[in-house]
Amino acid sequence: MPPRKAPRSNPQPRPTPVPPPSKLRPILLLLTGGFLAYLTSHLLAHFNVFPVPIALHDSIQKEPLRIVAVGDLHGDYANALAVLRMAGIANRKGEWVAGRTVFVQTGDIVDRGPDTIRLYKLMQNLSEQAVTAGGKVIPLLGNHEVMNMMEDYRYVTPEDIESFGGLEQRKRDWGREGWLGKYLRTWDIVANVNGTIFLHGGLHPKWAHYGIPTLNTESQTYLQTLPPSKLYHVPLFGGDGPLWYRGYAQDDERVVCKTLENALNALKAHRMVIGHTPQLRGEILSRCKNQVLVIDVGISSVYGGNRAALEIVGDRLVGVYEGRREVIAE
Repeated sequence: MPPRKAPRSNPQPRPTPVPPPSKLRPILLLLTGGFLAYLTSHLLAHFNVFPVPIALHDSIQKEPLRIVAVGDLHGDYANALAVLRMAGIANRKGEWVAGRTVFVQTGDIVDRGPDTIRLYKLMQNLSEQAVTAGGKVIPLLGNHEVMNMMEDYRYVTPEDIESFGGLEQRKRDWGREGWLGKYLRTWDIVANVNGTIFLHGGLHPKWAHYGIPTLNTESQTYLQTLPPSKLYHVPLFGGDGPLWYRGYAQDDERVVCKTLENALNALKAHRMVIGHTPQLRGEILSRCKNQVLVIDVGISSVYGGNRAALEIVGDRLVGVYEGRREVIAE
């Protein structure tokens, strides 16, 4: 289990600075006869029906499966919704249209912009609607969610505070008994979907060896039981932890790719998808022979309003951008 005590360390500030989904081979119904099987397969493909994922706590294991991942949103509802529409996740009303797709958001929905409440309500609604459609939404915590639970408001805008009705009301809503605080304290920090590891910052082998269930359980325990001032002391939320680590996005590949390989081996996984480190060119960054993909492209207008999402179907990785799709690997 990760240690529960460590010297105090303050959070590190961040640097300032669709087309329709691919057709997959569907699960055939239990029909006999080659013609019926052939007809069923092609009808399902025509209507973009995807296999139902098995919803486990930390892993989904069913293939073929369409996964869409989106990085940091930072308080910008308009650009966030534009990306979700572009990736075939939501319509203009913010309603789920992705069928049995698994949608992963890798954290940092809050801060730098004014639309905190609208964005978390959007995630709540999409999560409920996805279940009805046979899909799944996996929202993950970023360092900025945890910073707000620590009552670190360095990146909170005045408009954000006003939308809650003032700072004191905002504190209550983000607290352990507040409507938003309770909701976010149920979120995980790491997810495994068919061998792809999703999280905000990056999972160093130091933490990967604990395993995903332990990391998520520990994170939720800390957030649900400790007061804001005590959260600063939790090593899991520190600079080399899953929410803050930037090595896979920034360090020399000659060194860091081996570190990444050790982490993936510990988790028996194929690749890692992370946010946190903005790619201001607006392009998804692929490193270590496509074993790590950085999907924080600066969606918020604070970073330029770049729009991109990552689509994964088996080993096929596609960057989804406005008006185009770029194959990263297949």
